[in-house]
Amino acid sequence: LKQKDALSGVRFFMADERFVPEEDPQSNLGQIRELIGDVEPEVFVFELPPEGGIEHSVSEANRTLGDSFAFDLALMGCGPDGHTASLFPGHSYPDQTVVAELNSPKPPSQRISFGYRVFNSSKHVWFAVSGGDKATAVSQTFSGIGDLPVSRISGTETTKWFITEELA
Repeated sequence: LKQKDALSGVRFFMADERFVPEEDPQSNLGQIRELIGDVEPEVFVFELPPEGGIEHSVSEANRTLGDSFAFDLALMGCGPDGHTASLFPGHSYPDQTVVAELNSPKPPSQRISFGYRVFNSSKHVWFAVSGGDKATAVSQTFSGIGDLPVSRISGTETTKWFITEELA
């Protein structure tokens, strides 16, 4: 099979995106497209500048995807502070499919993210985490201490953690 054929019927979504043009070096989507080269998987893309403001982009994504949108598999990460996607500790988000983060503690400050509703409605959620700087967040999540975004997400059928030895 050709690589393109192997991805037939698979649609990819970015869990979050920095609200910058795709050509910006901070763009997650831009970095991924550069790495995968000629492979052209079907990717859902949030409207990014200069098309409109972040609230417009979030509204359009919610209209397009609807209230019952969920993933078959959500592959997630975890930041040292316990954030995942662009859902940050101490921030509140509306209960909707796609949310705006207007004051991210990590640059850039404006981001678009799928909300808790989507991840908690997804069949399978897998976290892939490495790096000793994430040990506290992982430990708090496993022990049920605190209210980190990463600890607030689980799949409807499975939730799995793939962690490196320094986090075990």
